[in-house]
Amino acid sequence: MTTTQKHWFRRGQGGFGYIPQTWQGWISVVGFLAILTATVVLTQNAMGESTNAQSTAFVIAAVEIMGFMMFVRRNADKK
Repeated sequence: MTTTQKHWFRRGQGGFGYIPQTWQGWISVVGFLAILTATVVLTQNAMGESTNAQSTAFVIAAVEIMGFMMFVRRNADKK
């Protein structure tokens, strides 16, 4: 990010995690939660309530969470 662009996230007060500080940050959080919810619901609907479906939904959700964490880190103020 260049110095003229505002960072979408900042460090939390407790030193753990990041907090959205712009409307783009908030939209990305809401979008991420929508995608995560859709993933779990669609996986459960497609595969039923089996243990295999739950494991698949868990793995996909874990990959999505890690990807979002990298996205937030990239768009965060490093101070």
